[in-house]
Amino acid sequence: MGGYGVLIIVIVNGYPKVGKTTFEKLCKKNNCNLSVDIFSTIDCIKDLAKICGWNGEKTPEHRRALSELKDFTSEVYDYPFKNICEKITNSKANVCFIDSREPSDIDRIKKQFNAITVLIDNPNIEEKFSNHADSNVKSYNYDITIMNDEDIYKLELLSIAFMKLIQKKERGII
Repeated sequence: MGGYGVLIIVIVNGYPKVGKTTFEKLCKKNNCNLSVDIFSTIDCIKDLAKICGWNGEKTPEHRRALSELKDFTSEVYDYPFKNICEKITNSKANVCFIDSREPSDIDRIKKQFNAITVLIDNPNIEEKFSNHADSNVKSYNYDITIMNDEDIYKLELLSIAFMKLIQKKERGII
């Protein structure tokens, strides 16, 4: 694991459209000389849904269907967890960002990999729940909350500060 140094796992959550992916991409851009991978526990489910004919559209109906497919494959095969563990284990990066919604999944990944949990919050975005995973976003006690309540410049500054913190952790300073 972590072929270039210590592997640090950062689990990211937040409601749809609050800036999770944007924050992760900014962290990757402002990486403080750390290599970064970005994965999601839903990626393998999206791949299955595409085989079934899903066109990639993220309507509330499609989000609900993806959530139900994830629930089924988790309950019966433990597939999403096994898949994300494999991605983390095979990563050569210093830092892996993992998108995960369900508190039970977040806690399981956190325990397995001694991960840091991050909530991206934006009070300007209306909380919409198209599935049970969306409604449980704030029912977890996160290590860090990033407030994305201004513009992209502020979010970029937050990403730089966050990656400097991760760099200190990678070096064993904190």
